[in-house]
Amino acid sequence: MKTRQIVWTAVVLGGFLLHAEPGRVRAQPGPARALEGCGLTYAGFAKPFVESYCLRCHSSANRNFFTRRGAPKGVDFDAYAGICEKSAKIKRLAVLEAKMPKGKPKPTREERERLGAWLDCGLPR
Repeated sequence: MKTRQIVWTAVVLGGFLLHAEPGRVRAQPGPARALEGCGLTYAGFAKPFVESYCLRCHSSANRNFFTRRGAPKGVDFDAYAGICEKSAKIKRLAVLEAKMPKGKPKPTREERERLGAWLDCGLPR
């Protein structure tokens, strides 16, 4: 009996959502907003961002713990492939939690939002 109620509720809610009027549904923040930034590219935005804020620690030229300022060895962003490999972690630490970079200078909130938009758009080159 309980399973029937759950299924029925799901069917009713699903039908409601399918037939909701678009003007009455609130826009949600997130991916839709990120699509506005899809004009961003690696060459035009992300590479200069990474050079300004990330490479002081996440560079393959930094070979020891002190020059890397604690950044894990092998987590390097001086190549596009390294950024792609760690894109989810970059999104979490640099955009959502604003924990990176450590030290100064730090990106502005707008720069972080643009980085998030670029990542959400699939890291276009």
